[in-house]
Parts: sequence; structure tokens; C-alpha cells
Amino acid sequence: MGSQSFRSEQRITHRHLAPYACRTRYARGLKDPESEKRLDDRALKALLEGGSGWRREGNALTKTYVLKGFKAAMAFANRVAEAANAANHHPDIHIEGYRNVRMVLTTHSAGGITDADVELAARIDRTERAGTPSAAS
Repeated sequence: MGSQSFRSEQRITHRHLAPYACRTRYARGLKDPESEKRLDDRALKALLEGGSGWRREGNALTKTYVLKGFKAAMAFANRVAEAANAANHHPDIHIEGYRNVRMVLTTHSAGGITDADVELAARIDRTERAGTPSAAS
């Protein structure tokens, strides 16, 4: 049984990893919520020129926060996870070099950056200011 279970785990595809709500919405042919519509390039450029430190990398927004150490980085990542869960929009959170936390925001179902990403970026910045780590982009 153990080896058969292992083989079935190897067959998991990206489709299986998509959030359930996204799969069922598409399966039913429903439209995306307004916050999950891709931003046009002009609106996105205006946002990025606001000086927040967020950058565009392909179809994602990214920002790196530099904290005092590993414990502070993990605490910040956990605070972001709570905020993201409350917003029902989940970023990729990368802990790099023991004290750097890199956030990557994109809306996979829309294939790019949406209002939901912009709103979560602002929420992450508020979380960062509340915890007072130093930030660098």
C-alpha cells in the first residue's frame, strides 16, 4: 500500500493544486469577481510609480522586506499569512537569506495582476508598518 500511495502522489498536477473555488468557478462558467480582473498597463504603471517599493516582475507584483533576523522574518511572514487569509487572497511568501521576506502577488485565475493583488499589497505594507521592520525593494 505504501508504494502505491507514493506513486499516486507523483501524479499530482498543477491543476490539482489550484484552489477549489477557482476550479469550480471555471467549471461552472462563472465570471471572475470584479477584484480579479486584470489591471491595464496604464493603471498598473500609476500604482508602481507611487513609491511603495512594489515592482512588477512579469505578471506579478514583488517586494522584499529586510528584517532584523530570522525570528522577525518568520513573525512578519505569519502576520502576512493572517492578513492574506482574511483577504482570501494568498501571496507567495519566500524567506531568503534568513532575514529577507519576498512577497510575490499575482492572481492565477486572471493570469496577471488584479485589484485583489493591489489591495493585498497595501494590506501587507500596513502589516509591515505595524511590526516596524525595515523594508527594501
